[in-house]
Formats: sequence, C-alpha cells, structure tokens
Amino acid sequence: MTATHRHDRRGAAAESGSALVPVVIIVVICTIVALAALLPAIGQRRAARALLESERAFQLAESGVDWGIAGLRASGGVLPTAATITRGPRDGASGEFTLEYVATGHGDREDDGESPGIGARDAGLVQLISTGSAGGPHRTIRVMLRRSVMLPSIDAALQFGATAPVVDVGAHSIIVSGFEHRLDGTEDRTRPPRAAIAAPTSPARLASALSAISAAQIVGLGGAPAVAQSSALDLGSLIDQARLAATHDVETGTHAERSFGTPTRAGVVIAVCDGDLYLAGPTVGSGVLVVNGDLVVSGGFEWTGIVIVRGRLDVTLGAARQRVLGALLVGDSVATEAIAARNPDEGGDAARAFEVLFSGAAIALAEERLGMLAVHSWVDSARR
Repeated sequence: MTATHRHDRRGAAAESGSALVPVVIIVVICTIVALAALLPAIGQRRAARALLESERAFQLAESGVDWGIAGLRASGGVLPTAATITRGPRDGASGEFTLEYVATGHGDREDDGESPGIGARDAGLVQLISTGSAGGPHRTIRVMLRRSVMLPSIDAALQFGATAPVVDVGAHSIIVSGFEHRLDGTEDRTRPPRAAIAAPTSPARLASALSAISAAQIVGLGGAPAVAQSSALDLGSLIDQARLAATHDVETGTHAERSFGTPTRAGVVIAVCDGDLYLAGPTVGSGVLVVNGDLVVSGGFEWTGIVIVRGRLDVTLGAARQRVLGALLVGDSVATEAIAARNPDEGGDAARAFEVLFSGAAIALAEERLGMLAVHSWVDSARR
C-alpha cells in the first residue's frame, strides 16, 4: 500500500506541473500583448508631451520677439545696453525666452545665412534672435528689422533739392526762420539755430535767388539772409521709402478741411499723395506730409513736422494762417501769390505771410515715426 500511495502522489505532481506550463505561457503571452498595447501609448504620450513643449518654446520665442520689437520701437531704435536678455512668462508657467540683439548695419558681419539678400552693408538693420525653452526643446526665431525711412540731414527750415532753386515770392509774403521753435510755435533762443534756407549750391548764388525777399524775413544762423549750402537731396528715393511706411494714402486732386494726426508721439502720421495735391480749405496735420508732385495751398494750412514736395510749392496767401513748423523740403521752387485782401480800414483782414519755422522738436516727432523699425524678414530656425 505504501508503494501504491507513493506512485499516486508522483503522478499527481507530474500532472500538476504539466498544467502549470500552459498557465505560465498564457501569462507571458498576455504580458507581451499588454506591453505591445501599452508601449505605443507611452510613446505617443511622450511625443505629445515633446510636441507640447516644443509649441510652448515656440510661443515663448515669439513672445521674446514681440517684447524686443516693442522695446526697440519705444526707444526709437536704440539698442539696450545688455546684448542678451532673459525673461520668463508672467503667468508663472514654466519656460523662458532669451533675446539677443545684433546690430548688423555697420559692416562687421556678412549675411546671416538665414535671410537671403540681407548683409551687414544694409544700413539701419537690427537682428533679434529669440530662443524659447520649455522643459527640454528649444525653438529659435530670427527677425531682421530695418528703419522704414533713412531721413537725410536737415540743415535748414526750408531746404531745396535743386541746385538752382526758384523762389518767386513777394518782399513780405514769406517768413523763414532757422531759429529753434517749440511745438507751440514760440521761439527758443537757448537752442542753436540753423540756416533759414539751404540748397546744394553756393550761399552767394542762393542769396541772389532770394533778392526779392526782405532779408529781415530770412533769419537764423549767419544773420540775414540766413542761407547755407546743403548736401543734395534724393527726394525720389526718400519718397519711395516713405510710401512704404505710409499710414495715410491721400488721393490726388483737391481736398478741403482735412486733418492728419496730432503733435504727439502716438498721434503723428505719414501721409503720402502720389501726384499733385491741392489743399483748398483748412488743413492741419502732424508728422510727415509727402507729395510726389506739386503742392498747391490756397486755404488755411498748419503742419507740424516735415513736408516733402518733390515738385513745386505754390501758396495763395490769405487771412488764414499758413505755416510749416518743423522743416520744408522742396524739389525745385516755391511761389506765393497774395489774393486781393479786404481793406483793414473797413474791417477786413490783410493777407498773412507764409511761415516756415524750424523746429527740432517737430522734426524729432516726424523722424521717430519715419524711423519706426519694421520687420524685414522672419525665420523660424530648426528645432533643437
């Protein structure tokens, strides 16, 4: 009986061992199937997380570009003292951007390889390199900025582009002052004066062209008449640049009762007329007025900033004020004509003189608007 019992126990153990093998195999197969189903999900989760972090890094890089452009525009294009700046998001989220400023308009480096056709010899260029990081991935954006308009040196209140300008005005029909004026039109003798009228010709030749005007009406640096020789003006190129930066397109033809901007940093405009412009009624404006043709003024006219006329400026004098406070750049000629004024003794108003008053403050407002940095190129560099 003892041997029989032992034999039965061994048989039961063998049967139990043979049954365990399929169970182990089934468990292994189930584990493999589970892992096969789980691993792709883990991979997809990691890929989704990496994509999210990359997108977050890109958004941070964009924030850095926006922050840098806003700072440069607020400073008038002046680069900060620190070439590299690092900032984090204000909402407390993870990540940061690092912003690098590179001035490329001074001949110290060649094309950056990212922006075709842009090299160091292009004056007025600034490159922003913004790198955003969130967790692991980094994204870099390179933005090239350039000034909208490179304004030439303004040497006088009234500056001609022609070497032989024509000034067809009466003895007392125009007042040109190179003395500094504030934005309210009052003189500021504490500031250095400029010439009243300048042209790319000798002062003697220019003075002879102004012989019909009373010398007391042309004042500024150098006495009366205050004239000087200036560099040649490329008004065509200047107008082409201003056209790209225009905030207001003015149709050719006759206009009356027009208003363009205010004499504040946020209020100045760039108004461009691509042809002859006739202003027949009260017109006020601040910033830059560009006329790619002739300008005819026959009503009230007050402009604070810079007026650029490629052709001829004709002013019909009347009782209303006609004044440029800042600087007037004219291609070849200025002419004035006084309308028949009512007799002052009978309660009428005599015709006013056309005034051109130099104002560095007004020019600075216009230059700031003209010099606004515009995006020239934008490149999203490879992900890292």
